[in-house]
Amino acid sequence: MSSYLVTGASRGLGFEFLRQLSADANNIVIGVVRNAEATKQKVDAELQRKNIHVLQADLDDFDAIKTAVNAASEITGGSIDYVIANAAFISTWSSYDGISVLGEKPKRLEQDLFDSFRTNVVGNVHLFNLALPLIQRGLAKKVITVSSGMADLDFISKSGIEVGAPYSISKAALNTAVAKFSAEHSHQGILFFSISPGVIDTGLYDNATEEEKQKGMAMLGKMAKYAPHFAGPTTTESSVKDMLFFNYQIYVTGENVSMATSASDNRDLNKQVSTSTELEQWTTASDGFSETPSPCAPLSPQRPGLSKQRFQDEDVCEAQQDSQTRRSVLFLWIWEILSLVLATCLLAVTITVILGQDDHPLRDWPLDRIITLNSLVNLLSTIFRGILVSIATELIAQAKWTWFWCDKSSQRRMGNLQHFDDGTRGVWGALKLMRIVTWRSPSILVAVVVLVSSFAVGPFVQQSIGHVDKNETLGPGTGMIPVTRHVDGLNIRTLIGDNEGMALRSDIKGAIQTLALSRNGSDSVVVPTCPTGNCTFIGLGSNTSVKAGLNVTHASAGICNICTDIREMIDHRGLIDNLQAINHSLANGISIINTDREGGMRVISGDLSWTNGTIPLEALERASVSFVNVTVLTSTALDGNINVNKPKHAIAITCSLYPCIRTYSAIISRGVLSETPITKTPMSYDIRDKKSTGPKQAWDLSAVQLPCLVKGKVYTEGNLSQGADPSMVRHVNAGRASEIGSAFQAPEECIYRIDNNFKLLMSQYFSEEFFNGTCSWVSTQPNSINCGSAIWLSRLWSHGESTPASLKQLFTDFATALTNQMRFGMGRKDNTTSVVNGESLQLVTFIAVKPYWLIFPAILLIIEIMALSWMISLTVVYRDELAVWKGSILPLLFYRDSFWGNADRDSASKRLLTTEEMEEQADQIRANFSRNIWKK
Repeated sequence: MSSYLVTGASRGLGFEFLRQLSADANNIVIGVVRNAEATKQKVDAELQRKNIHVLQADLDDFDAIKTAVNAASEITGGSIDYVIANAAFISTWSSYDGISVLGEKPKRLEQDLFDSFRTNVVGNVHLFNLALPLIQRGLAKKVITVSSGMADLDFISKSGIEVGAPYSISKAALNTAVAKFSAEHSHQGILFFSISPGVIDTGLYDNATEEEKQKGMAMLGKMAKYAPHFAGPTTTESSVKDMLFFNYQIYVTGENVSMATSASDNRDLNKQVSTSTELEQWTTASDGFSETPSPCAPLSPQRPGLSKQRFQDEDVCEAQQDSQTRRSVLFLWIWEILSLVLATCLLAVTITVILGQDDHPLRDWPLDRIITLNSLVNLLSTIFRGILVSIATELIAQAKWTWFWCDKSSQRRMGNLQHFDDGTRGVWGALKLMRIVTWRSPSILVAVVVLVSSFAVGPFVQQSIGHVDKNETLGPGTGMIPVTRHVDGLNIRTLIGDNEGMALRSDIKGAIQTLALSRNGSDSVVVPTCPTGNCTFIGLGSNTSVKAGLNVTHASAGICNICTDIREMIDHRGLIDNLQAINHSLANGISIINTDREGGMRVISGDLSWTNGTIPLEALERASVSFVNVTVLTSTALDGNINVNKPKHAIAITCSLYPCIRTYSAIISRGVLSETPITKTPMSYDIRDKKSTGPKQAWDLSAVQLPCLVKGKVYTEGNLSQGADPSMVRHVNAGRASEIGSAFQAPEECIYRIDNNFKLLMSQYFSEEFFNGTCSWVSTQPNSINCGSAIWLSRLWSHGESTPASLKQLFTDFATALTNQMRFGMGRKDNTTSVVNGESLQLVTFIAVKPYWLIFPAILLIIEIMALSWMISLTVVYRDELAVWKGSILPLLFYRDSFWGNADRDSASKRLLTTEEMEEQADQIRANFSRNIWKK
């Protein structure tokens, strides 16, 4: 019993489907129509069958389709075997003219296209989706779409039939939708396909005008020109019969023939069913569909007479061995020998191809546009295995004759013939044969082992091809990190007054204040350039790519800081005992007053001569060349909350911001820059080639980066002066302007400079504005401190929880942020860039060959060669007694007496016939099986 859901079942093909499918009373046939009542009356009047159910739905109405599918589910019990999508919208207005003529009425054409697409495509898509759960639970799982040859692009092109454009376009779109459904659900065993019913007279155009009839005749004329055998439209009965027979063919053969692409892949069917002559072929086939072929049908139309049916010994065994030239035994094995040579060549080619691609990028496979490496290897190994199996089966087939020949002392079981035959037909038969030959014939066992083991050839060969991901460079210069080597200060200054004085530009001041307030913000984040997201850079001391570690990859001129804790220099004096007010002061004259409800902070810049040697010598040397020396004296609550009413403490530090070279080790991985600071080299005043030191205000600052990499050469202290066109460097001793500390030559690329203009402008701003201010705090404003216009100084307060360490970190972060701004271009001539170049790494899949996996197919080939050589040697040595019959069954007929032990002496002395000789004689004999006698 099968269930069918047929749309458009009120007339034409749809009603014919109802008629033919309901002829089997076991079928459940459900028709979906727009006018259910009229169709029910028609069914009752013409068919009168109870297995037909009529449901009402319009394909343009989603809810109606859903209701009909739910009703069908209740009728069938929740499943449907077949959905036949026959309903379609066909406009008579657009059926007789080409699309350009229809375009003269664009609104009507547009409506026709919309109506055709909505019904023929969208409606059917909704139907398929709603019916899919029922189809999945069905047995046949088929969705048949009645399409049209008018949707075949090749047919349209060759026939020149231009009419019916909206209908044809919608059917072509429907074919694509069906193909998509098939692609999505074929793995579930559901078959979606479209089929053309041919040119059918459904009566749709019976009321055509005379002009329309002439246009219709013109179309039929083009059809006849395209297919000269076309005799006119066929009937709905014949068309449905053909389509059902085609569906049966798919069911019987089990082939998943997707007719959704019938315009291309199944073009012949789509065309043939559009003409009557080809339909006759389908009709003829379907007419005989129910007939069962007789198992007793003769093999030949002529039956030989009785006198010619007997086998005579003289016809079978007659051989002229003395006068006839014997064929070489080797020639009888020529195809096996050539096949083995071919297998050897195939294995050699396979191994050569695989090993030749070892450690090569997978993308560089030269035949990638034609066939992938794995596909080629799989193809070669499949042919190689097929050859091994074919030779092994021939060896097993030949072994059955030696099996009966070699044992002279006893007789073999005739059932062993069947076991040998099964052994040549599959793995299971070969495994059963192993039980017989394991201890009796090791040579046969070898052939069986090769046949069984050959299935592993493909996996072993495929397993030899591994893959490993490696980083491959795109070349130098594809990765970049911004740095700065020479800061001239040209883009940060502005002229003031008539005397051409200079000051820091307002936007630069604003930028510096922003950095102070948000020192780790996005404005100070270094953004590299790395198109692949993975980049490495060259080590300055190694001239090799640095992938990990702390090797210096680049350097930049910048600003560093050094801070000293001077809490021990604070003078603490009580003022009013009852309020516990304490005045905290330093030797440079700044002070703050702490009570249990008040506190404050003082920030001042200036030299550090007042420290009287309290701070380290290194800090004093940095202070002598610094942009600014800052002293911070602030209240703090070292042991609790600042808002608690108890006496506050005071801390103080000095910090110097000085010019320096900063070095880094960088790598970019997965789009993230990992830049590790390595060293900080302070800059010194450099008088270069000047004969005297001159005024300090005119000196620039410089430092030499060591090691230094210039055009692939690494410079160190030992070879620094050996560079081409070196520059003179003369550094003044820190703190002693009249003394030259060091003088040497170095490549200009190794010298990092900050011009005096930049230093003066920054120092002036820092000293006079930025690092000068007084802040006060009272308990009435517990969460903030009042610093007046210098709001950035509030960051040093840290809600009254500052420590010397936190203050040092704030200055360190501020110096780093300023350095990054300099790397971005602050202080450098506009529209100039300075970067360190690196290499972008692209993750590339390489082929990694595992050659040991190829040993297995090589061993099988060697075993096969040994087995074939052994079998050939047997047939050569015993060529007068042992024939090469291989898989032929004719020896059982020609030498039946020998198998039963009834052969006479004369027969035993004659040469055994070859397979070709037996085949030649057998071709002259005609026979059929009889229960009584052999007839001749």
